[in-house]
Amino acid sequence: LSHVVPEEITATANDAEKESELLRLSAKLEEANNVINEKSEELEAIKSRSKSEHEQTELLRSQLNGVEAQIDEKNDIIAELEEELEAEKVKKAEMDTQLMTTATARLEERVAKDAANAKLWEMTKKFEAAKLSWTTWWREQKERLSNLNN
Repeated sequence: LSHVVPEEITATANDAEKESELLRLSAKLEEANNVINEKSEELEAIKSRSKSEHEQTELLRSQLNGVEAQIDEKNDIIAELEEELEAEKVKKAEMDTQLMTTATARLEERVAKDAANAKLWEMTKKFEAAKLSWTTWWREQKERLSNLNN
C-alpha cells in the first residue's frame, strides 16, 4: 500500500525546508557580511597605518635629507678650515724660517762684533803696553841725555 501525501502537505514541507534553508543561508550570508565588514575595517585600519607610516617615512626621509645637507655643508666648512689651517701652518713655517734666519744673522753679527771688540781690546792692551814701554824708554832716553848734558 502506498502512502499518498497530499500535494499541499508536500508543498508546505518543501516550503518549510526552503524557509529553513533560506534562514540558514541568510545566517551564513550575515556571518559572511560580518566577516567582510571586519576584514574591511581591518583593511582600512591597515591602510590608515600604512598611510601614516608612509607619511612618517617621508617625513623621516625629508629630515634625513636635511641632516645630510647639513652634514655636507659642515664637511665643506671643515675642508675650508683645514685648507686655511694648512695655509697658516705654511705661513708660520715661513715666518719661523725668516725669524731663525734673522736671529742667526743677528747672532753671527753679535759674535762678529764681540770678536772684533775682543780683538780691539787685545790690540788696545798691546798698544797701551807698547805706549807704556815707549814712554818709559823715552823717559829713560831723556834722563840719559840730561845726565850726559850735566
